[in-house]
Amino acid sequence: MKTLSITPSLYNSWYYYVNASQEYRDKAYNDFMHVLEKITTSPTAAMQLGLDYEQKLQALSEKRNKGLPWDDNDKDVPDIDKEIAELLQNCIWQMTVQEDVQIAGQGNVRIYGRIDAYDPFTQTIYDLKRTSSAYKPAMYSYSIQHLIYMKCLAANKFRYIVRTNSNTLYTDDYININVDEQLNQKLDEFLFWVQSNPEIDKVYRKKWRR
Repeated sequence: MKTLSITPSLYNSWYYYVNASQEYRDKAYNDFMHVLEKITTSPTAAMQLGLDYEQKLQALSEKRNKGLPWDDNDKDVPDIDKEIAELLQNCIWQMTVQEDVQIAGQGNVRIYGRIDAYDPFTQTIYDLKRTSSAYKPAMYSYSIQHLIYMKCLAANKFRYIVRTNSNTLYTDDYININVDEQLNQKLDEFLFWVQSNPEIDKVYRKKWRR
């Protein structure tokens, strides 16, 4: 039997909308509705930059996993990217995960998504971020992404690896403590808001059963 589902992209697009300033509210609403209605759109320049970066790091880390040394083909690869590739050389890439959770008053909800990289030896999930904006400490703390993925894999730790265009590397770490409580609170807030908006609730129930 199909059940209602939530992904990090759906929750985060909703979060952006409800917390957007008036100046950006219309755009945030349109972005949320595109995700809600599962409308396929071309990636923005920033999104494409991130996708290309993930593919690059995956290829570099898999090379190191095979025990191959850096060579002339890698001479233009920045040292910072080689450092990240070394860190991720034991990872499984692009894992699709899902888990059913019970939300009080809501019933069963399916959470799912795709993980950039997972190290089964350290039970650490990695998410790669390539950004042109300035990094701020704990800038991803609002996100449901690390909570969903730690819940799905019962992982010990989630690390955002943030690489700026100025070749500066930052990390933002979250450990598996009170994940169920934090996750259920976010899911409940989202579902309550959706159910308080009948037209959006109608679309959600049509498009997000899995």
